[in-house]
Amino acid sequence: MAIGNKIQSAIKAKNNNYDDLAKALNITLNAINKKFYRNSFSAEDLIKIADYLGYSLDFTDSGGGFTVSFIADDIKMLMGNKIKIAMSQKEKNEQDLADALKITAKSMEMKFYRDSFSAEDLIKIADCLGYSLELSSDGLKIPFVMDDIREEKR
Repeated sequence: MAIGNKIQSAIKAKNNNYDDLAKALNITLNAINKKFYRNSFSAEDLIKIADYLGYSLDFTDSGGGFTVSFIADDIKMLMGNKIKIAMSQKEKNEQDLADALKITAKSMEMKFYRDSFSAEDLIKIADCLGYSLELSSDGLKIPFVMDDIREEKR
């Protein structure tokens, strides 16, 4: 299931719609529709959507015990720092992530420098680190997995 479809499920579960979401994110309805049509969401989009809908967005260790949560305040701070915390728990480095994202080490370094990650990046990073990326609220969990990434982008 595509990332956009998972987000749609989260929106429906909270009885919201695109119009409400556009207003909450301070963008036009047309901009929201384009994001869903193109299935193109930034990590910041996911965090804002989760925050608006009352979900948490987490890297969750499948073995249990360790979770890294991404919250709205992380948009102002460095999201890369949260990713680095998750990396340190799994003894991984930037080169490991670069390999998972199929980019150069320099490109990975620039992602951290610019704090610029897409939703697809977060899914690939979670997979590389052995975490799941999921929206969760009141017992409802909506996982984002590698199959949610369009085949041609892998």
